[in-house]
Amino acid sequence: ADIGDLLRIEAYRRLVQELGNTYTGVDVSEKMLEENRRKHGIASDLARSTLIRSDITNIPLPDASADSIICTRVLSHVRDPLKVFQEIRRLSKPGGECFVSDIDPTHAYEYTHIPTPDGDVAIETYKHTWVALAKSIADAGGLTVVRREVHTPQSLHSGATPFKLPNGRKAARKPLLDICVLKLA
Repeated sequence: ADIGDLLRIEAYRRLVQELGNTYTGVDVSEKMLEENRRKHGIASDLARSTLIRSDITNIPLPDASADSIICTRVLSHVRDPLKVFQEIRRLSKPGGECFVSDIDPTHAYEYTHIPTPDGDVAIETYKHTWVALAKSIADAGGLTVVRREVHTPQSLHSGATPFKLPNGRKAARKPLLDICVLKLA
């Protein structure tokens, strides 16, 4: 799948399950978990998945229980990313990897709201620079940045499909998405 396809959470879940693996989704919002269940209501999809309502900094799973972690669009909703990276370290098995992506702090967003059939879900938003995130990763201990990429709307879609912003705004060439892969030593 191309990077554009992988940036949609349902693609992650589908990909994980197509590879024969189990999927555990975590969200602090029951409304977002319900939205996930609504989108993936097929019994076979639900059979190999677990959805947990929890704060990302204190997930009720055992230490070293994850081979891979996908952390998308989470850090911009957390005041202290160090706690997230400490939890990623705790949950990762030795040699485990974590894919992290989030909106670049230079992107012109002020707040986040996600439309659902039952109404919008509003989410607090914080902007973290790469320097601050890199410090949090280092301070968490045991995590190494294996790869980092910064994307613009154009790089995500390679010109094949125009990138559409809400309210008809034009996509700028400035950074949009920051992606990195972490590995536990």
